Amino acid sequence: MNIISGCTNTDSANYDPDATIDDGSCVLAIDTPIIFENYRIYSIYPNPFNPVTTIHYVLPENTDVILDVNDINGKQITSLINAFQIAGYHNIRWNASS
Repeated sequence: MNIISGCTNTDSANYDPDATIDDGSCVLAIDTPIIFENYRIYSIYPNPFNPVTTIHYVLPENTDVILDVNDINGKQITSLINAFQIAGYHNIRWNASS
């Protein structure tokens, strides 16, 4: 397992979703707008997971979001999100045990 240090506080302006150990560098962003330029899904961790994983993603604008999980053949396994969401950083935990 690679140990990556960085800011692990999701409320921080410099949050690092790949960090596994907090190195004390977190800077809280109170009332500081963060503008994201692109849609992005961060690395899903842990990978492989058994049976819970967290999916982190960024929306550059307010939009409808559909987040489905498909198997390798394209068959839909589950739908995690089907809702309107505001711009910014989001995450969702998925328990695949069922």
